[in-house]
Amino acid sequence: MTKPRTPRAPAALNANAAAPASATARVAAADARPTLGFGVPATSDPHHFKVIIPRSNTAPVQVSEYLG
Repeated sequence: MTKPRTPRAPAALNANAAAPASATARVAAADARPTLGFGVPATSDPHHFKVIIPRSNTAPVQVSEYLG
């Protein structure tokens, strides 16, 4: 026979519940790097695509690739 299980508090089930949110925020702030647009690093010119979508429905969409 097995012993009946004792109910646990919800916080005891979550291993991260004991860690304060500010400790996590400090780690994220230390690792933060300046970015442009959708996360392109601002410190260098990496390989990326530039998409220009015109307001007009008849004008072509322009896609340009920059090799960095």
